[in-house]
Amino acid sequence: MTHRQEEFLKKIIETYIESGEPVGSKSFISKFKLNISSATVRNEMAALEDMGYLDKSHTSSGRIPSRLGYEYYAKHLANKEDQNMIDKLEDVFAKRRVSIDMTLDEAANAITEMAGLTLVTTNSETDELMKSIQLTPISDSMATVVIVTSAGRVESKLIELNKHVELEDVRVAIRLFKERLVDTRLRDLGPKVEALAPILKKNIKNYEAVVQAFVVKVFDFHNKIQNKVYGNTNIVKSDIKREDLAKLLEMMQTKSIWSSIEGGLDEDENLKIEVRDDNTSILSKRISIDNKSTEVSVVGSNRMDYAEAKQALKLLEKFLANKK
Repeated sequence: MTHRQEEFLKKIIETYIESGEPVGSKSFISKFKLNISSATVRNEMAALEDMGYLDKSHTSSGRIPSRLGYEYYAKHLANKEDQNMIDKLEDVFAKRRVSIDMTLDEAANAITEMAGLTLVTTNSETDELMKSIQLTPISDSMATVVIVTSAGRVESKLIELNKHVELEDVRVAIRLFKERLVDTRLRDLGPKVEALAPILKKNIKNYEAVVQAFVVKVFDFHNKIQNKVYGNTNIVKSDIKREDLAKLLEMMQTKSIWSSIEGGLDEDENLKIEVRDDNTSILSKRISIDNKSTEVSVVGSNRMDYAEAKQALKLLEKFLANKK
């Protein structure tokens, strides 16, 4: 693609996002006050269509973006600096008085109001870290293992004592876990306990039973997804078909949006972009906040403001990083 074709594609897509109307050569020249012929514009449009970035409208001689065109635009051409958004978010984070979660709520609400976007934040409890682990015997046949996470949550798990799992053996295991597993993500505790089996074997006779007790009863954390949606009315008012919107809203409420995107990862920016055939688009970024990974996603129709969405995600990452 030539530089001029990139410029044409950028202008065509931004015009279509703004108006929702197919872009013809004459209106294109008039809008951008170009000193070139209609034939030249039509030739470039035809070339972009041949490359798969534009589609011919069925209702006029104009062109509309294809899924591939939106994707190229979102990844390579959609960039801008909205100083109003920068100033607003600077103000939000400068006035942070409570928790970072409440500050994120305020910032997300500000973005949805200013830019007309829909944001979703996703947290998983299994991304939290184990900060401490303690053992409290309850009876001859039962003990409690208390785990405190990086989010301040306290998890109490019961462990059964018997001829295969003795109290002293559990004490030995707990001492080892304090040395080796503190600051491990909850989802990784089970596999890491199994990896410690050779060390436990040296000090515990029935080490296999102890390992199994911890893997099954204590470190059995499941991936609980917690989603918050901001600017829900923005997406409801979009041009997404009702049946597609229903599926999208369900995903926004119940699933990890980051995990729902297949591929599309820009590793340099830790950003996933997916433009879908059902006229929906998603941008998702993982941000580390207070030792846990939070997904922040922008969800909308293919005609969303990709430049605004990308800037919002970058600014949130920047300001949240400075507030650690």
